[in-house]
This record gives sequence, structure tokens and C-alpha cells, in this order.
Amino acid sequence: MAFNGDLAGEFAAQFLALAEQQRTTAPVMVGHRLVGMALVFKGEFAQARMHFDRAITLYDPAAHRHLAALFGQDNKMASLTFRSLALWLLGYPDAALADAELALKHAREIGQAGTLMYALTLPSWIPILCGEYAAANAHSDEAVALAEEKGTLMWKALGTVTRGCVLALTSKASDAVQMINAGINAWRSTGSTFWMP
Repeated sequence: MAFNGDLAGEFAAQFLALAEQQRTTAPVMVGHRLVGMALVFKGEFAQARMHFDRAITLYDPAAHRHLAALFGQDNKMASLTFRSLALWLLGYPDAALADAELALKHAREIGQAGTLMYALTLPSWIPILCGEYAAANAHSDEAVALAEEKGTLMWKALGTVTRGCVLALTSKASDAVQMINAGINAWRSTGSTFWMP
């Protein structure tokens, strides 16, 4: 089954509506992140940014940091990650890079492996897009090593694809093709169709 952005958006909007009825911060914060992510995948970057702004504003480290263990990643880090992508696509590369760096810094402070692997892979797209290949390569190398240590194929696959992208952009095309194909094959072996054509 292929990823359905419209359906994801509907579920995210339902989650946020139910969360707002509860009148507690954590579900509303998560709801804004989910709606923002769905909007990014639909190409509605300005609206997505507003939801990420709200999620980040609602985040309270004392009350919400423990949720990283429940969700596999920290909500603030994930919101910063996707806001960085929205900002880049809206034409704000410096702000996008600042958010990507803040996401990684925040993940390191938390010290949870899932959050750190997330922050080392997804936000590394922004340094790539900004031409900061050394930083992106260092992040993907660290992500792959941590994913191997933790036995996490998904993050290893994403880190491998990122490594391949850096190779492609630094005139090492033959190595890039092999590495990107290896990452895609590893990703598909998880059963995921997300981000796949």
C-alpha cells in the first residue's frame, strides 16, 4: 500500500481535534506536529510552519521530554526537523539550517538513541541542500554507526541514502549509485513504502 498524504492529513486533523477537546498540552502539541508533517507532504509549507511553530511553543522539557521513549523520538526535535524542511522550501535556507542544527543539539541533550538517529538523518537534508556536504556526511556517518550499534535498519537505511546523496554531489557518482541503491533496498526490506515512488 502506498503512502496516502490526504488520508494522513485527515487522520492528523482528527487527532488534533480530539486533542484540543482534552485540554491537555501534550496531545495538542503532538497533534500540531502531525498536522504539520501531513501538510509538508502535501506541499502546504506555510500552513505546516504555523503548526510546527505551535508545537514548538507548547513544548515543555520537564513535562514532555519523557514522551520520546513512548514515541521513539522527541516531539520538539521532530517539529524542528520538519519545520527546517518547510523553511527551506519556503525560501529561508539560513533559518532552515538553524532549525536543523537546533534539532540535532536538542537531540544530543536528550541522549535518547531514537531521537538522535532521527536528528542525524532527516535534518541532514538541509545541510545537503545548503551545500554543507561535510556536515551532512559527518551526520550520516554517525547515524549509520549508531543505527548499526542499536540494530535499527530503518535509520541505517536513511543514513546510507544520505551518504549516497553526498557522494553524488561531490563528484563520486559511481559510489553514490551503489550506496543509494543499498539504502533504498534496505529501506524497502523493512516493508515501508513511505518516501518510495
